[in-house]
Amino acid sequence: MSNNISEILNDLKSKMTNWNYPIEEPITDQYIESITRRKSTSSLSPMLEKLGDEVCLLFVNQPDYVTFLETMDGFEFDGLILFSLSIPEPLVRNLFVMNDFYRNNNDYINPDLSERLVIGNDSISVFTYDSKNKSV
Repeated sequence: MSNNISEILNDLKSKMTNWNYPIEEPITDQYIESITRRKSTSSLSPMLEKLGDEVCLLFVNQPDYVTFLETMDGFEFDGLILFSLSIPEPLVRNLFVMNDFYRNNNDYINPDLSERLVIGNDSISVFTYDSKNKSV
């Protein structure tokens, strides 16, 4: 299926180029390895440790998502945003920052979102990965 996903992503990049949408650089192999081969460290906050564990599970259980990241690290297209992992700015497009917001803010914490990894959104929805059930 990876070949089919690669074709779809190349077609998407072509359309984004034709319509002058910005295309993010691919995530580096070193970054992917830093997630999948990371060792637990006490220097990270418990929330970042948990996020790292969930992203690692996402990478292992959803290889098509890794293929997407190897093509472009996040994107915004026609109102749909898939969060970047390695690009820190703007904050509203970074997976780690947005998950911190959904899990740890002073206004409201949605219990459903606090147990899921939020990978993107659009104007009316959020897109999540449930690491417990291994489903999107």
